[in-house]
Amino acid sequence: MTVALRDVIGRGRGLLRRRRRRGNQKGGGRMAAGPTRPSRPRKEPQPLVIPRSAADEQRLKLERLMRNPDKTVPIPEKLNEWAPRPPPEFVRDVMGSSAGAGSGEFHVYRHLRRREYQRQDFMDAMAEKQKLDEEYQKKLEKNKIVAEEQTAKRRRKRQKLKEKKMLAKKSKLEQKSEHAGNVKTHLLEFSSPGNSFCSQVPTEMS
Repeated sequence: MTVALRDVIGRGRGLLRRRRRRGNQKGGGRMAAGPTRPSRPRKEPQPLVIPRSAADEQRLKLERLMRNPDKTVPIPEKLNEWAPRPPPEFVRDVMGSSAGAGSGEFHVYRHLRRREYQRQDFMDAMAEKQKLDEEYQKKLEKNKIVAEEQTAKRRRKRQKLKEKKMLAKKSKLEQKSEHAGNVKTHLLEFSSPGNSFCSQVPTEMS
């Protein structure tokens, strides 16, 4: 240990002793007490419950959350996707083929190679993700077209059934009106004065 370091340590110890003496003199031999903190409310002892299944564990977590509904629940933020750092504007450690390179150049090259491998892996992963996204979008479009075709087919079927019911109802009404007209015609013919049956009926019964 050097002489200068010993002097610094000695001065520090002396300063600590003087500060302690001043504190003892001000506090009457005791350290000055700071502001008293309000006592925290005691928590009620909870019985130890060992969950036997995943449902019990989930139920215990929900019960713990619902004991104090006003307490805010920390929601973790979504982690940003890792991306390689952008290339530098000016490359200072250019790897050359000159002889006489130092022993540290290998480690520099090793780190550069690792970063390059990470960048290539990231590019491959992004290309694969983009490919999967495109396939998923194409599948969604295909399913949408199939669903629209099925909906149109069912709509046409419902329209045909509706038209068929309307035609059946219309023909039934026409038959009913035609039958009513025939009955009315028969009644008129029956009640006409030239009818022989009506002339034979006595006037007292009329």
